[in-house]
Amino acid sequence: MSTATGLHYRTANKWEPTPRQREVLNLIARGYTNAQIGEALGMSLDGAKFHVSEIIGKLGVSNREEAAEWWANYNSPTNRLRRSFSFVAAASFWKVAAVGAGLAVTGVAVSVAILSLKDGGSETDNSPAAPAIEEPAAVLSPGAFSAQIDGDVWELELRSDGTFFMSAGTSARFEGSYELAGDRLTVDDRASSACDGDPAPADYQWTQDSDSLTVTAMGDTCTARSRFWARTWHVRQ
Repeated sequence: MSTATGLHYRTANKWEPTPRQREVLNLIARGYTNAQIGEALGMSLDGAKFHVSEIIGKLGVSNREEAAEWWANYNSPTNRLRRSFSFVAAASFWKVAAVGAGLAVTGVAVSVAILSLKDGGSETDNSPAAPAIEEPAAVLSPGAFSAQIDGDVWELELRSDGTFFMSAGTSARFEGSYELAGDRLTVDDRASSACDGDPAPADYQWTQDSDSLTVTAMGDTCTARSRFWARTWHVRQ
């Protein structure tokens, strides 16, 4: 084995020529002089000399002939295959390493998430509960109301002292008391009832807005009384 061939094996994995150096080595191997190399590659004679000298120095050979022999060995099928295999092996290693690192990061993230869930599940929420918002109790506003009943205009007066008076002119009138419990209105009209006998007080549901009072029967057994009460009464202006 020649000196250049031996050098090939010692330097193949230590030095890789640049694209320009490869061009120069190709021409050296073809027997080009420095002047011919400069002319072929569009550089000055001094530039060609510099590249040839640098290549010989990098390889540690004595002359351009040994450099040409090194280049021939470098490009042999065996060495090309060796370099290709080394490149593929290195690329595979880094690819596997990257995948492994990615899996490791994912594993850490999953572990942190599981621990967070466990911690969150075991913690006791000692913060004070939000106070319940109570709906304001319904309040019926006493006042004067009117309604059309069987062609007659009836007037109803709910007094703030818990008594009521209902009349249609001077021909008919009822009076008594009422009680409120939320949206329930209990009417006691036994003093002047439209019902026969001595009926018990009757329960109604009520709703009120700015201009009306709506009363709904809750099973009053006296239909005569319900006929007056169970309706929409309008605020009397």
